[in-house]
Amino acid sequence: MVSLAQLQSADSSYHANFKTLWDEFCMVQKSISLILLCNPTTSSAPMRTVGPGQRRSHDEGDSSLEPSLLLQKQNPSLSNPHTLSENNSKPRDNSRFSPSENISGKIPYVGGGLVPSTRIPKESRKGHKKSRRGCFSCKRRKIKCQETQPSCENCIKIQSSCVYPQPQTLSALHESSAYAANPVTSINLQATPVIFSLADMRLFHHFLQDAYPHLPVGNDTAWTTQVPLIAHHNEYVMHAILGMAATHLQLVTGTPLCTTALQHRVHAIAGSNQALSRPTRTGVDGDALLASCYLLVFQSSYMADGMREFFRMIRGCAMLTMQLRAENIPMAFFLPNKYHFSVMQERLVDLPVIDERLVESARKSLELLPHDRFDCWHTAFYNSLISTLDSLAISSLQSYFKFLLIYQDLLKMDTLFFNSFLDHSNHLAHILLVHLLAIELILEPIIEREFGGRRRPMSSRFHLDWISCACNEMPVNMRHYLKWPSEMADLFGRSTLRGKGLV
Repeated sequence: MVSLAQLQSADSSYHANFKTLWDEFCMVQKSISLILLCNPTTSSAPMRTVGPGQRRSHDEGDSSLEPSLLLQKQNPSLSNPHTLSENNSKPRDNSRFSPSENISGKIPYVGGGLVPSTRIPKESRKGHKKSRRGCFSCKRRKIKCQETQPSCENCIKIQSSCVYPQPQTLSALHESSAYAANPVTSINLQATPVIFSLADMRLFHHFLQDAYPHLPVGNDTAWTTQVPLIAHHNEYVMHAILGMAATHLQLVTGTPLCTTALQHRVHAIAGSNQALSRPTRTGVDGDALLASCYLLVFQSSYMADGMREFFRMIRGCAMLTMQLRAENIPMAFFLPNKYHFSVMQERLVDLPVIDERLVESARKSLELLPHDRFDCWHTAFYNSLISTLDSLAISSLQSYFKFLLIYQDLLKMDTLFFNSFLDHSNHLAHILLVHLLAIELILEPIIEREFGGRRRPMSSRFHLDWISCACNEMPVNMRHYLKWPSEMADLFGRSTLRGKGLV
């Protein structure tokens, strides 16, 4: 029988290990952020969707731009680290302070100007419950409204039309008047500028029930309440919601919705590019952009031919996040980096142990790759895969952090090399990416903890299609390098059909 002292010791050891791994990850992420924001790279890669069977050509004319390039073009100071540090060292401009902020601590903002904080005493009166959400008629007559729907008692009595103010939306912004110049203020569907069909309403309902993203971790409420309201005033976000929902619904039900999903995706990307090209942004604009980018990433993960699109979108989403943080605009959708790990710290307790035979087979497959043909980025990516496998021999917790660092390697690549890394002709890179997908299948019992008990939307099923497509596209004389990933995909597919995992 385990004693209380042993349990306390194990718990203390777990949290200490978690903090060490977290600190290491944050240091790597911070260094990558500096590299990305200060690296003056250029690229002509357009940000657009690719239909089934089509290949992305960097020579085609397109007015849309990759997020990383567009962010650097609209903010040239980010290409110079000295300029960046100078900007950060400048004293804060008090003229941009929120009216809710107290500059001196003694003289608060009142009505937009500075006035002494002294108050004229008033005669006390009997307290009563105020009506803050009353109808316009009662407010005009300066009487208390019963706030009953659809008509209050006062309006019924005088047979007057009872109209209520439009409801507030983002609860997190109720006290923030500096959020934006034109905050989202209503959910009045009659004011929607675009007419959506009943089929679109079905997709919207599916999004709210099952298809909304699980990232950022612990942010489900934002996806089901705040983002839909933001989408009401940002058409391209609504298209991103409907496109992702259509792809997800096709995945889980088999309903042919590919054309619908692609149409919404095209509109979402076009609208995102237009929003990116604006010289200035408010908090609402930032929330809309970030939400759209997340939705496009998740939609890519559900597309049978979306592997390259998925990795491009991940990089664009990461760079957009860094840019918005650098702009320091108040946003409701933002969560600090530590929030992810503070939530995951409780979810990663008692992780399952991965079968060491699976780990050893992965290692042997990686060792058979032609290392003499690797360049520096191939080698770095290969080492990250090996490091993740090595960590599984130590602890499942450490393997989770090592797996996250693999995606950081994709972010710190030079833009031109990143485009080359995903090019159809870069077979070595595709071999490494397919091994990443296969290793992710092994780690699924650990990674699924990010869903927090919520039913996982089976995105791993399309990983099997990605592996299969990559094997078919690989030259015949190099397909033997993908033997192990193909075997893992077959094993995972059979295990899923039986309702079991690979552990």
